[in-house]
Amino acid sequence: MKSTSKSKIIKVGYAEAEKIEPFVPGRLDKGGAAAPPADDDLVGGPLGGVEREAYEKGFEAGEKAGFELGRQKAEAKFGSLDRLIEELASLREELYRACESEIVALVMTIARKVVHRELETSEASIVSLVKEALRATVTSGTVVVRLNPRDAELLMEHAGSLGRFGDGSGGLRIESDAAITRGGCIVETAFGEVDATVEGLLADIEERLTDEE
Repeated sequence: MKSTSKSKIIKVGYAEAEKIEPFVPGRLDKGGAAAPPADDDLVGGPLGGVEREAYEKGFEAGEKAGFELGRQKAEAKFGSLDRLIEELASLREELYRACESEIVALVMTIARKVVHRELETSEASIVSLVKEALRATVTSGTVVVRLNPRDAELLMEHAGSLGRFGDGSGGLRIESDAAITRGGCIVETAFGEVDATVEGLLADIEERLTDEE
């Protein structure tokens, strides 16, 4: 009898337990039972006003931080580029200064070859040179032109083309000087001399080159 009574009590307990609704955190209904939570309380539900405002502010702050980071990286890259350009410019100047004497020497070597070739191969060159030197003189007395013996002979043949100095009045005297390189001359007057030698011409070129540096 006792075992039968216990069995009935257990069955009744199970039946009553099945009628009890599970407790859900939130609010109570009118009968005092727990009501299901609102949509805003569910995970993954729509955001409330406070949560949305916080989200938008966080997004805006993240966007600004990303932009600032990008700007800083760009400035760093452009800064490195500017420094590289300055270093290259400085290196160019250093190389130029280091090679300056070599450049001048090379230019003078080329100039010597060109000048010698032009003056030695052109008969008209020495005559034109003497004319220019005579124009630079200011004197009414005798003018002496000293030049290489080969050029002296050539000049005598064209003395008539030297204007007032070639009229045979004795105002011009042509002298041979083996020490003078062919293609140049020295014009002497009572007031001084005009250096129209090849060496003088090259020295003037070299001086102008170094002055420009």
